[in-house]
Amino acid sequence: IQSLLEKARVTTIWANERDFDAILARKAEIEEQPEQPDIDPVSVLEAANVESEAQSSAESISLQQLIERLEQEKSDERFQDGLQELIPLLRINLNLENRLLILRGLLLLCRTATAAGSSANRREAAQQALDQLVSGDLSSYLIDFLIDEQTDKQIRQTLVKMLVFTRDKTSLPLMTRLAEEKQAGARKLLAEVLAKCGVAAEPALFDFLNDDRWYVSRNVIAILGEIRSQRSLEHLPPFLKHEDLRVQREAIRTLTKIGGQVAIDILIRAAQSSDQDLCRQALLSLGAMRAESAVPVLRKLLQQSGWSQQTMDLKKDAIRALGEIRCKDALGDLLAIASRKRLLRRRLNEELRIAAIHALGELGERSVHDVLEAFTNEKSASVARAAAKALKQVDKG
Repeated sequence: IQSLLEKARVTTIWANERDFDAILARKAEIEEQPEQPDIDPVSVLEAANVESEAQSSAESISLQQLIERLEQEKSDERFQDGLQELIPLLRINLNLENRLLILRGLLLLCRTATAAGSSANRREAAQQALDQLVSGDLSSYLIDFLIDEQTDKQIRQTLVKMLVFTRDKTSLPLMTRLAEEKQAGARKLLAEVLAKCGVAAEPALFDFLNDDRWYVSRNVIAILGEIRSQRSLEHLPPFLKHEDLRVQREAIRTLTKIGGQVAIDILIRAAQSSDQDLCRQALLSLGAMRAESAVPVLRKLLQQSGWSQQTMDLKKDAIRALGEIRCKDALGDLLAIASRKRLLRRRLNEELRIAAIHALGELGERSVHDVLEAFTNEKSASVARAAAKALKQVDKG
């Protein structure tokens, strides 16, 4: 009914009869009339469809004429009156054939809402019209247009800008579509638009963060990593213990991208976890972030006893992080490990030595030059090569 009223430009319904008794009498008279079974409902519907198609074509033409008129309109008052006609016309014409015309009308609103040369009243009217439109079915219409494989590349870029411009209204529809989308290419495109929406998209993202589907949580976390807002850090720690390893790793990557002391503190706690995978990911991130506040924890890991492969892996990751942080306080620890030789556990010990030698090269301290040069004469070819490479780094300063 609402659609039919909009097509007929009907906004108010009047009754000519004020006497309620007379209305009831007329109702009884109509109900007593015999039925007309000879009317074919199918033919009525077909006739209505033909009329609807003709009306739709006429409305499309009038929409184009209205847009052209508004593009040239000088009067603010007539422009605002025209917007009241434009809103229902755009809604009525949401179909495949009119995509470019719909886009043209929306671009008119976007340009007007941001045009410095327009009056404040005109800008406000355009913004209100735009908000009113994208709050309804138009958001889904634009998203369908965006992810359609047939959409021209340049038009797609325009659609991205439009969705980002209306991000307060479109972030939730974008995230809702992303959660359900099956095509990888479309998911990537939707994620990119949400990332460009920035912090305005965060409320919608937070709504889906704890979704039962692991991949939805992972995608949300990845988008938060692209937005890089400190506000999202408080939501991430629980996902370091998520049952799916892929979600854990994405949370680590996002913490690394966002950075800052709060993120570093979260990663330091993760580096002390009993979860081997989580601990190693955290160590690598702390090194990449050059987190000096993590040095005490890293040095403590080097003091662990035992020669299991798990222990060795953690120590090598800690050594690598110390090298990337370029911590001079760890110089003595690294030299001790690089110089230590063993007959037992020889292979594992050599792996540690090589990691420490690489870290010494990262530090770039001239004081270790002679030690590294001596290591180049080791019988172990792997140790000698690592020392030669580290020596070049030191010489380069």
